[in-house]
Order: sequence, then structure tokens, then C-alpha cells
Amino acid sequence: MRNLNWKWLVVLSMILLSIIVIWPGDPVSKYVPFLSLEFKPQLGLDIAGGIHIVLEAVDTPEVKVEEADVKAVEQVLRSRVDALGLTEPNIYRLGGESWRKIIVELPYEEVGGIKDPAEAMQLIGKTALLEFKAEDGTVLITGKYLRTARSTTDEMGSPAVGFEFDEARARADGQKTFEEITSEHLNKTISIVLDGEVISSPRVESVITGGEGIIKGDFTFDEAARLSALLRGGALPVKVEIAETRFLGPTLGYDYLREVELAGVVAFILVASFMVFKYKHMSIVSMFSLSTFLLFLLAILLSLRATLTLPGIAGIVLSLGMAVDGSIIVFERIREEVMQGRNVRTAVNNGYKKAFSTIFDSNVTTLIGTLVLYQFGTGPIRGFAVTLSIGVLVGLFVTLFVSRLLTEAIGIKYLVPRTFKVRRQ
Repeated sequence: MRNLNWKWLVVLSMILLSIIVIWPGDPVSKYVPFLSLEFKPQLGLDIAGGIHIVLEAVDTPEVKVEEADVKAVEQVLRSRVDALGLTEPNIYRLGGESWRKIIVELPYEEVGGIKDPAEAMQLIGKTALLEFKAEDGTVLITGKYLRTARSTTDEMGSPAVGFEFDEARARADGQKTFEEITSEHLNKTISIVLDGEVISSPRVESVITGGEGIIKGDFTFDEAARLSALLRGGALPVKVEIAETRFLGPTLGYDYLREVELAGVVAFILVASFMVFKYKHMSIVSMFSLSTFLLFLLAILLSLRATLTLPGIAGIVLSLGMAVDGSIIVFERIREEVMQGRNVRTAVNNGYKKAFSTIFDSNVTTLIGTLVLYQFGTGPIRGFAVTLSIGVLVGLFVTLFVSRLLTEAIGIKYLVPRTFKVRRQ
């Protein structure tokens, strides 16, 4: 009895914590100000809407694209998106014959999302090669050696971009430091060039020490912020072209979500109806198990800040079906034990023992499949694999632990005898 009590304490604590996690808002901070448990669902591109860009690295007379270059482009794009503060971006490379292509997906959001798709496309595809050139056109130093860049203002209060060179890296690569450059070009102009376009051509009036400087130009504050983000992210190592662009409005995405939610409710009702028809009183156990399964799964996904996508929802529905399968296998094993003349307690114990290997093996094979999908898949396929694998693990716990706990608590005395017409003992 004491063993049963601590198990129920664990389950009820998990249920309470899950309810707190999925509850709208932050109910805990009202009573415990220093503790915040607010988890807002992150919506993917196919639900929240956004922009889907396919970039392709292309050869030029100077550079032939290699796989390492495409990997470097992916990292630069991630740095740019992170520097802009865009939330939940999805950036990944394609494989096979499409190894040159990179997918960039940016969802619309009220806060931290893209506002202007055209601006996002320009920002993503921009090379962002910063060069400091002498009067004769010689490149003195490039943005490759920048440590950081930030939006700031000049002495007149106008928008500008401040920068700082990493002097250690500049020396290690045999380049002249910024101090040496300004010393050699004192009272001369140095052109600051971005992607072949001269931004400004300031005259060097004094030697600049510390590797710091400022880029002045006809900027707005937003343009200065975008330029600093581009410079922090670094220049693209090869030329990229936008091969494809798709836009998905948030209204269409939310329509999909409502349809999926309706389908989920209908599926749950149909499953519940089947279990009631097939297993009568024991359906109470299966319905409690399924409700607990959904509660635990949603709480875990929210706490992990998982992005909710349509493939992810498909993974939830599929794992729900596997959880139902587990209950059916257990109930059928109990029925077999009853038909062989076992009493209730023995039938329940043997039923769960014999069902364990079948349920465990089927879930393990599914997990192996999800690992393969995650390893070799990209983007939405990986999201589906992660959601399904979490759902499988949660379903395994609920079927073999929570379900059995409830069966031992009320099933042996009340539910099993009424469902399978067997004497209690």
C-alpha cells in the first residue's frame, strides 16, 4: 500500500506540474514573484505564416563552390538572423544533388519576427563584404577581421555604425593593423566599401588606435542596425542566388491549425467511443491514460520551447495512436488470462507482464525509425521525428506505469470484473 502511495504521489505531481506549464499566462508568478513558468507555444512557418527562401551557392570565375563553402554560408546566415533578433528561424542545408541549396524559413511574429518580406530577402542574400580601400583602389583590410559592429551615432547625432577590429587575428593573418593603416594614410582618404558600393570616403585626420572606428553615411537608424547586423554575421564566402521564394500568410496557417485541432478532437472522440464499446468499464483506464499522455506530451514540448508545425502535430497524433495500441494490447492480454481461468489480480499482473515485451519492442523499433529520420532528414522531417520520439517515450511511460497504477487502484476491484465477467480475489 505504501508503495502504491508514493507512485500516485509521483503521477499526481507530474499532472499538476504539466497543468501549470500548459496553463495560459503565468499562474505561479502571482504567488511566487521570483519564479516564472510561462511557456508560450512557438508556431512554425506553416502555421504562423512567413517567408520560405531557397538560396543556392553558385560558382564564379574566381571561386568554385565546395561543400565546406555551403556549410560556411549556413553559419553566416544563422549569425545574421540571430543578430537581427528574429525568433524561431529554420535554416538548414539540403543533401544529395541539391547540396548547394540552403533553406531559410522566417515566421511572421508580432514581436521578433519579420515585418517586410522583401527586406528579409535582401538581407539574407546580401554578400556583406566590407572593404577599406586606399585612394588607388588597393584593399587595405576587410571586414573579415572585425570583432564586432554596432549601431551608434556620430558627433552630430546622426545614425552611424561603429566597428572594432580584432587586432590579434589581423596580425596572425599577416595583415596590417588598423592603426598602421591609418598611420600610413594620414591626411588621405580611405573608402569604406560594402559589396562594391562606396558608403563613405572619410579623410584620415589622425592615427586611430585600438582598432575602433565609425562608418558614417546617409543612414536611418533602422539601416544602421541592419548594416551592423550584417557585419557582425560576416560576409558570405561565395556568391548566393535566391532560387525560390514562397510566402505563407498567417491566416492560411491558422486555418490549417483550426482544421488540425478539429481533426484531433474528432479523432479523440472516435477513439474514446471505440474503447467504451469494446472494453466497457476498462475504457475509464484508457481514457485517463490518453488524457494524461496528451497532458504530459504538451507540457514537455512547451517546456522544451519546441516549434509547433503541421508535421509535428502529425507526430503527436501518430504517437497518440501508438499509446492507444498499448492499452489495447494490455487489455487483450488480461482478457486471455481471464479466459484461462485466472483470478482478477493474477490476470492483471500476467496481462501487463506479457504485454510488456510486445509494447516495448514495437516502441523501440519506432524510435529507431525516428533516429534515422532525424539523422538523414532536414527541417520539417526532423521536427516530425523529434515530436514522434518524445510522444513514443511518453506513451511508453503512461501505458506501462500510469495505466497499470490506475488498474491496480480501481481496476482489480471494480473495472476488470465488470468488463470481463470474472470473480474478484
